[in-house]
Amino acid sequence: MRQEGKRILASVCVAVMLFCLPLCGCKKKIFIDTAEQSRVESQKKITNLLDDFFAYVKMGRIDKIGALVDEPGPAIEKLQALMDSSRKDACSAVCSLVSAQIQDVYVDGNEGYATILLSYPDLERAHPEEGDTPFSSEKELKDAILRSQSLSVSMRLKLVEKEKWLLSSDALETIYSTVFAYLETEDLVVTEPSDTKPPYDPDISVFDSYYVDPKGDVIGGYTKDTSKICLYIFTWNTYSNLSVTYQFEDETGTLLYENSYVVQNNSDWIPCSWRPSAPLTTGRIFCNVYSPSGKLFLTKEIGIYEDEVSIPFPVEMDSCSWCAEDGTDVLSYMDDAQYVEFVFNAMKFYDDLILNFRIEDEEGGVLFEGVFDEGGATNTFRFIWDKDVDIKGKTKLSIYVTTEKGNPFWQADISVLPVPEEEEE
Repeated sequence: MRQEGKRILASVCVAVMLFCLPLCGCKKKIFIDTAEQSRVESQKKITNLLDDFFAYVKMGRIDKIGALVDEPGPAIEKLQALMDSSRKDACSAVCSLVSAQIQDVYVDGNEGYATILLSYPDLERAHPEEGDTPFSSEKELKDAILRSQSLSVSMRLKLVEKEKWLLSSDALETIYSTVFAYLETEDLVVTEPSDTKPPYDPDISVFDSYYVDPKGDVIGGYTKDTSKICLYIFTWNTYSNLSVTYQFEDETGTLLYENSYVVQNNSDWIPCSWRPSAPLTTGRIFCNVYSPSGKLFLTKEIGIYEDEVSIPFPVEMDSCSWCAEDGTDVLSYMDDAQYVEFVFNAMKFYDDLILNFRIEDEEGGVLFEGVFDEGGATNTFRFIWDKDVDIKGKTKLSIYVTTEKGNPFWQADISVLPVPEEEEE
């Protein structure tokens, strides 16, 4: 009986051990390869990036494309130049026919490579005639592109990870040279001989001009890392088919960017835009605008500031002066003066503009602070200090005017002279 009990106990132990072995094996299968998981996640992100990139290409959204490239470089500028030129419709037609199939994505650390099958219109064979005969018009070029056959080419693109995955600038240059460079071909579209018809070159008179931010609001300057600079010009007369050329240059006269704009449909509006591909140098830049014959009809400057600097309010002075209490202009104050006023006249009217101002002495000490808030539209701003005026012993007064948001509006100085001592008899 005892022998039988031992055999039963042994059988139970063996069964328990056999039952536990699969459980031990299950624990080993729970191990997760984090490196492989990270690689797979990066592949998904690269795939999504390329899907977005080519979707924006198809829509012709050059601004969106630039945000997906690590260093946009010349390719973005050339694409934007095409979209801002008379070749815009042809460029849009090319964009609409571009597509890509992602065949493989490889990730190695913070670099990635994608093999794609890129399809695009065969521009060199778009013309129905043989030879190098140019297209008769931009419309004919666009229509030929839309009718053209498609080419497909396998292409390997490099991507880099900088906080997020981005297309490399070299990859963008490769795409541009493959798909769009043909649109830059010289004499692609026939031009009317200059001796058959004199160029349309009216005397362009400017009514108003100002720089704007991406939302179209008036701006007094740009930061050096700005993504877009745009000058709005409004003319006294309206025009159609008027081609103007504009150039941006720095303070040394170095050309930064050049393009043209064709005014259409009896419009009086000329936008001169530029998307810098690299940070700008702080200081000033100038936009020079020329008529069809090359006659300069406007030069407009704008300041470029460090990112942390408060950009000045965009105001243009008509006149300004310091005044006595009777309203007469003064070139200096005597140090026993009991009234100080600074009057600023702007070139245009402003609605409900509230301005803060402070008056300081030559050492930067604040003597007075006030607010200009008259309401309504005005182009005359009066900043008055008429209570408890004490400038005895001072040599200079400075006024600093800012907007409610703290943007500089204007600054001016005036000297303070001591009252002459009476001579003893």
